[in-house]
Amino acid sequence: MRGAVRNRTCPAKGSPYRDPARAVPTATANNYGPAVEYEISYNAQITDNTFVDNAWGAGAGNPGFPEGAIYISESGGDSRVPGFSSGSLAISDNMFTDNWSGVVLWESADRFCSSPSQPSADCVLTDPSLYYYNGSATAPGGCGEVDLTGATPGSNTGTPPADYYDGCRWKTQNVTVYGNSFNLTQANVPECNLSANSCGENAIFSQYGTYPSWSPYQGFAVAVAITTGQNNEFSDNSYSGPWSFMYHDQSGVVNFVIWRSRYRQDASSAATSP
Repeated sequence: MRGAVRNRTCPAKGSPYRDPARAVPTATANNYGPAVEYEISYNAQITDNTFVDNAWGAGAGNPGFPEGAIYISESGGDSRVPGFSSGSLAISDNMFTDNWSGVVLWESADRFCSSPSQPSADCVLTDPSLYYYNGSATAPGGCGEVDLTGATPGSNTGTPPADYYDGCRWKTQNVTVYGNSFNLTQANVPECNLSANSCGENAIFSQYGTYPSWSPYQGFAVAVAITTGQNNEFSDNSYSGPWSFMYHDQSGVVNFVIWRSRYRQDASSAATSP
């Protein structure tokens, strides 16, 4: 079983959910990788589930990148996409026990509509008439090289003039992670070396953008956006065990105190060490 999303299985990487998703209370255990993957998608509720012993295999094989029981990748709440839970992606009231990591919010800086790093011709659903796949290096329109070259946040560029910088991305945004119980006993998770191999982490992060050469998202632009500009919030959770937190990029692993004080995450949450 791959996850708890009603009336659909989780997609292969690169394939979007075309409709909003509703979670069904269930128990998911012993998956090689994440129990729930939600990728280039919109608007969901994942609530009242129990996640146990997930992502041990994927986590041990991918040190440096936290493999969570729930993996959110280029997905979030967007009110421009109608339907259930429009405008929000909520992860709430779940029980996490001895998974490799907990909830991972990720947005690749190099992945956007028409990027060579996007493995399909799918594009965003917010305004398909304006933001669509354009694989041409010379033709304007859509989300191609001509319209994205030199684009900046909040500015209209290209032909026709539009905010291609913001419009051509799937964003990890408006994600709320609240009311969950995160429990970790390190000895119960094989090969778990905590932050040395990204075990026992929750995360909000991206990477340093480099590709393609004409991408307007190079550098840490997306890492800053996902952490400070896209309304992603952990709150009112409880933690038991040696948890740490990845923030901004893979070098930014901090403890619970810094996660709360410096980065303003997990307000009203509580943590107890073993």
